[in-house]
Amino acid sequence: MNKNHKTVMVDAIGGRLRLPQTLAFLLFPMSLFLAQNFATAEPYIPQSEYQVLDSLPANFLSLFKEDDFSNRQIKRHTVSAEQWDELQNDLVTAYLDKAKVSGDMRYISYSENRLKSWLEVSPKSENARLLDASIKQYNHELSVAIQILESLLDEHPNNNKAWSLLSNLQLLTGNYSSAKNSCRQLSASSSLTDAIVCQSNIMIRTGDLDKADKALKTLLPMINTMPVQGQIWLYTSLVEINIQHGYDKQAKDYIDQALKLVADNNLNDNYLMRIHVDYLVDRSQLKQAFNLIKDKKNDSSIMIRSAIIAKKLGYTTIYEKNKITLTQMFEVENRRGQSLHLREQALFTLLILNKPEAAYAIAQKNWALQKEQEDARVLLKSVLSTGDKYQIHKVQAEINKTGLVDQRLEIQRLSESIL
Repeated sequence: MNKNHKTVMVDAIGGRLRLPQTLAFLLFPMSLFLAQNFATAEPYIPQSEYQVLDSLPANFLSLFKEDDFSNRQIKRHTVSAEQWDELQNDLVTAYLDKAKVSGDMRYISYSENRLKSWLEVSPKSENARLLDASIKQYNHELSVAIQILESLLDEHPNNNKAWSLLSNLQLLTGNYSSAKNSCRQLSASSSLTDAIVCQSNIMIRTGDLDKADKALKTLLPMINTMPVQGQIWLYTSLVEINIQHGYDKQAKDYIDQALKLVADNNLNDNYLMRIHVDYLVDRSQLKQAFNLIKDKKNDSSIMIRSAIIAKKLGYTTIYEKNKITLTQMFEVENRRGQSLHLREQALFTLLILNKPEAAYAIAQKNWALQKEQEDARVLLKSVLSTGDKYQIHKVQAEINKTGLVDQRLEIQRLSESIL
């Protein structure tokens, strides 16, 4: 047996079972019916306690050893409270970083497990509370994350990371005036880069593309002094601006630079990959787009694209396999009463299940929670598919209120796009 495999004993179905302490995974239903509404299927029952249900991530054991080592240190009083706080910060951040680069959301559960223990020991830790807000954001508990940050900033008004994250969350939920105010609250100790990043995020999402483009380009001469993830973010933001404008060549140049950074540093960036795939699909380069994502199974938005492109190319077996996997994924979320991937579920319901009214209802729920470009696109595409002219005008008015400027939201273009 592969040394990275671990026998998993499941003692509950439907709840989130966490590693490392429980060494248990969420058990996915193994057979589901593709009915009008996601059908309730019987859970899969392992044949024995030795049956392998899932594989641990390749580098999990190294992180687990670090986790266990930190626990033993604090129990033996071999580190100070400050040192222990730093150890916990490093571990939770490592888990979150792995979630970002791998797309494996189990790392979010690992980080939650570690953070819970950390907060029990240090409930007032600035770092712990900041990471708590970040994890809540990952889990789409946006209002809770905002409350955590507001409470933190009441006590620590010079925490620039908290102000930046708060601004981002306010922007995500469509509270643009509050987002701008949070950016202005960045203290004098913040860098010029932080200030530009904060303000440009708002400009990109409120249609002030030229100003955002100009601001971000002031960072290009110093890009080599930025951390790799910061460099990727900068190039990706410039990609988005040029795509929204419809400047194909400039967008492709920045995509190539971002992809080179990802490859050179052996990273995985699903957000950038989705943008790249959409760029290729919009230009009818379907085989190239499919080859990029055909083996990707850890991100629902990527899998939806893989399924749709596979269907268009005539790869029926791959399309049906992805359809079943996605149905399982959303069935699990529905059973647990979660709203983690409403945008993707709306797109799945529209493009794969071919149910425009149901997709529009899900897209509306998603729009009530978050208002990014992709949310607007899914909302408008789903309502267009219903053919309800009143609702179409209503949605257009709602999107216009945000100030979004994006040529991909043009009705004719959106109606013709396979995505």
